[in-house]
Amino acid sequence: MSEAFDTLPLGRRSDGRTLITASWVVGHKDGSHRLLRKGEVVFENGEILFVGHRFPGEVARRIDFGNALISPGLIDLDALSDLDTTILGIDNHPGWAKGRVWPRSYVEAGPYEMYTQEELAFQKRFAFGQLLLNGITTAAPIASLFYREWGETVAEFGAAAQAAGELGLRVYLSPAYRSGGMVLEAPGKMVPVFDEERGFQGLNDAIAYIERQHGSHGDLVRGMLAPDRVETSTIRLLQRTDAAARDLGCKFRLHMAQGAMEVDTVRMLHGSTAPVWLAKHGLLSDRLIAPHATNATEEDLGLYAANGVSIVHCPLVSGRGGSILNSFSACIRRGINIAMGDGYDAGRHADEPACGSYHGPHRRRRTGPPAICRPVRCGDDWWREGTGAFRSRPSVTGGPCRYRGLPPRRHSHGTVHRSDHHDRHRGALARSRMRSSSMAASPCWIAGWPASTCKRRAFGRRPNMTG
Repeated sequence: MSEAFDTLPLGRRSDGRTLITASWVVGHKDGSHRLLRKGEVVFENGEILFVGHRFPGEVARRIDFGNALISPGLIDLDALSDLDTTILGIDNHPGWAKGRVWPRSYVEAGPYEMYTQEELAFQKRFAFGQLLLNGITTAAPIASLFYREWGETVAEFGAAAQAAGELGLRVYLSPAYRSGGMVLEAPGKMVPVFDEERGFQGLNDAIAYIERQHGSHGDLVRGMLAPDRVETSTIRLLQRTDAAARDLGCKFRLHMAQGAMEVDTVRMLHGSTAPVWLAKHGLLSDRLIAPHATNATEEDLGLYAANGVSIVHCPLVSGRGGSILNSFSACIRRGINIAMGDGYDAGRHADEPACGSYHGPHRRRRTGPPAICRPVRCGDDWWREGTGAFRSRPSVTGGPCRYRGLPPRRHSHGTVHRSDHHDRHRGALARSRMRSSSMAASPCWIAGWPASTCKRRAFGRRPNMTG
């Protein structure tokens, strides 16, 4: 295998066709995934030419990864690109005492940037490398604003776009903005404080950023508007955000229905839950991506389904905090589009035992029989076995890219997961369950390249096939 890599110069596409094979290949046929025993994937000039068995054409090289799984790249629409500060407060209760909310004295003294521009740039680059190491090839980054003067900056996201382009990660980017923040007035008393003009300026900066960066780095970088949280957003800011997303042809992500503090604050301010509040103003649509929905009511979920809102489900971070989507199967039955996210450090996913705890004590809170709880289809694209082409993600209800929450893309990415636990790995896949102990991600190969170099060689463009 190493000899074959010597013929593939770093930073350039290889000459001729490359065939990669492994013990298992995830393909797609007749509307669903297929596990191909000793399957083959052939690519050339940025296009997947073949997925299946016994490729009939000639190839310039063959690379056998042995006891591994080759799959389409994974998607993370709430990808933490920051310190995983949740672990600093997970055993520190009550919530107001975690030290993650600005006290009034800090606000009066004047908030300031706690990171340098160099540190902010490093955060993104390091996080993007971690995402790739864990098989994620498309990401929408998320970071905390607790440690910022107000919102994120254009400068740091210029560096983020550069890092994504150099590493080959597909990203949906723009600096996060807000029109308010939560302030700790006294023990147990948190109140929202607003500065709407700063929110408008942040939105204007984000629009200009998307207009400048959209489609850059070989179309790896695309725009997504990111108002921070629903409880710290005014209705005018959200209306302008929705209008901008419509004009730009992009999505916007807004965290809501995710925690008791948010639910209580929005009820105090607006007399309803956040989804109901937005629905009254016509702001629920398929442009909206809404993590995490763990505190969503039946009415909220009904509104999501009726208006095409996508949920970003982060089971690990929710599970370790004791919350859960109620429930995955119920949302699927409603026809709600569900994407996956990590909401915290992707680099620890392979070793975190939270998967087991999530499927254990939290499982009893599900509604509906387990057979209905089918897994999220979170691969980057689905490979059609033996057809000589890639296929964009179809909808459960028909139409492209429903499970992704994002428009079809023209890049193809794959991931090779190494595993020394073949029997357990095979059994876990056959049961369609993800268990960290049976899906070892280290060492990992991204698109057939050693991920340890933090350089994923992008396959590049492919035909826009949505059939």
